[in-house]
Amino acid sequence: MMCSLVYFQPSLQCLTSLLSQALGIDVAVIDKDARLIACTKSYREHKGYEVHSPFVNEVLHHGNILVSKPGQMRLCSGCRFQENCPATAEILSCIKLKQNSLGVISFSTFSGKGKVDFVKNPEKFFHLLDTTSQLISFVLEQNTLNEKIMEKMIRATMDLTNDGFLFVDNYGKITDYNKAAEKLLQLSHLKGKPVGSLLPKDMLANLQNGRDISNFYLENHRSNMLLSSVPIKVEDKVSGAVIQINPLHKKDHNLQNKAVWGLDDIIGNSDALNEVKSKVKRISQSNSTVLITGETGTGKELFARAIHAESSRAVKPFVAVNCAGIPQTLLESELFGYDEGAFTGAKKGGKPGRFQLANGGTIFLDEIGDMSLNLQAKLLRVLQERVIDKLGSLNSIPIDIRIIAATNKNLEEEIQKGTFRQDLYYRLNVIPIEIPPLRERTEDIRPLTLFFLDKYTKATGKNIKDISKKAMDIIESYPWPGNVRELENAIEYAVNMETQNTIRTCNLPNTLLKKSSKEDLPLKERMKNAEYTAIKSMLDRYGWDMEGKTRVADELDISLRTLYRIIKKNQ
Repeated sequence: MMCSLVYFQPSLQCLTSLLSQALGIDVAVIDKDARLIACTKSYREHKGYEVHSPFVNEVLHHGNILVSKPGQMRLCSGCRFQENCPATAEILSCIKLKQNSLGVISFSTFSGKGKVDFVKNPEKFFHLLDTTSQLISFVLEQNTLNEKIMEKMIRATMDLTNDGFLFVDNYGKITDYNKAAEKLLQLSHLKGKPVGSLLPKDMLANLQNGRDISNFYLENHRSNMLLSSVPIKVEDKVSGAVIQINPLHKKDHNLQNKAVWGLDDIIGNSDALNEVKSKVKRISQSNSTVLITGETGTGKELFARAIHAESSRAVKPFVAVNCAGIPQTLLESELFGYDEGAFTGAKKGGKPGRFQLANGGTIFLDEIGDMSLNLQAKLLRVLQERVIDKLGSLNSIPIDIRIIAATNKNLEEEIQKGTFRQDLYYRLNVIPIEIPPLRERTEDIRPLTLFFLDKYTKATGKNIKDISKKAMDIIESYPWPGNVRELENAIEYAVNMETQNTIRTCNLPNTLLKKSSKEDLPLKERMKNAEYTAIKSMLDRYGWDMEGKTRVADELDISLRTLYRIIKKNQ
């Protein structure tokens, strides 16, 4: 029998995916020579392929280890991540076969929330590790991974969690499930049934193509759920999939009441949105300043909260400030605070500012493009010196915060106008993140629509279960200039207006119905409208000044004269 973990890499890779899906953590398997054999995608993106061997040797010789302060422990000496490890916590255990140590299995987390779970209840995770080690030993002992062994792996994985799980073969039939899935779906005797009877066609297509699915919203007459899945592979061929089921009412409760939203709380699974989520994961552990840009209503604050939630600062304050929502004459005292007697009417004992309240955590400065030049100069000093000066105080106060700013304005254009400081822009734009508008990720419209339908149906106490096909077609074809916020308002309006248990076309907002009526325009006129819409979108992105128009003309391979003619004709 071969005793190298490398020989079992496909089996172990499948197992890490199953475990990660079931437990909501990152998993890695490392052999005794400190070679990374299998891991989750997130683990690889954060830590790469190189493994720091002292931890592996320690586990092989002395057993389980809890790494509560990655990058700062004795064994971290010499690691490339020393003092700056992307992981927030890690638990490692030894993999053995007949008393021979073959390698190490690692459970890791890269978020502040995950660290709290690890450190608060290490016994739970050590127990899970021991169970997983036994599972891997079983796979190694059989010296192969066939359908029967896969079935045992699946059953063992289900026993590690209280979430609902369905397992389907490559023909789309349910081969196994746990009691939690039965309870959530309110169905019994699921084995052998086609999963297509429970899932929408677009999700079924992804399953059959062996694609990962994350937070797919499912609404039906039984319950409201979020589904995720990963493919099951045997000998590098897709043999089925595992589907994880979370009841939406738990998720919805978290969304409405918790102060910090994570990436999992952002609904949508489009490539454009997943690209942004992936970038957020990569930069979350950094302390570098982030500038989030995007049209109004795209959810910039949600992503700011997600960056905070995924970071090591997650257990510290997240303070949001709308720079346009507070009069500029008051914004300085709100941000920096003041000492007693700083001005007439100042509170006795003074008042701490938002920067001070966010100390140790994250401050989110929304609508930064509306900040006055005077305050921009003060903010620049905070970014450079990491100190604040309260009004009326002679002493500077050091602060430890991460700054995330956001705007729907083109700041480079604002610099040209003289309304925004160029030096501040460079200080803010260290890590730029652009949130794509909803019209560029149309596959997210349906899950968002159903999510808001569930939210406002519950809020109004109505019994609306569905949206008519024609109404959904109109919703999906509308360009949504106000993005997710406009979509949410539209669904809230429709729920309030509807008297039956299905949202009908007649109860959609007039703006959507008027746009729908324009679909009857002659094809040539519709093409002209689409042409201008595309050009306007590009100008909004690059700027309406000469530089922006020149860039748009170059990208479209048309002359500036033609561009001006199209703009003039449509204005």
